Amino acid sequence: MASPPTRSPLTSRVPRLLRDWLAPIAELALRLAAIILAAELLLSVPLPLEGTPLTLVHALIALAAVALVGITIFETLFYDHYRP
Repeated sequence: MASPPTRSPLTSRVPRLLRDWLAPIAELALRLAAIILAAELLLSVPLPLEGTPLTLVHALIALAAVALVGITIFETLFYDHYRP
């Protein structure tokens, strides 16, 4: 006769779920929040750039934020070190 398992299948799956999915998603959310906050602060602070059109500065800040968000999502979802 087989002995009963010491841990239920649900309790053994929860730490694996946390490690495999929830931790990378939480890290992604924190990185995205930091990028968005930095872009928002740069857009709201008056930058003392002489001779540069303000719309060009705003466009560069937005472009940098979009590029960083894309890089962050790509690194989180497609690199092997986040996969089990």
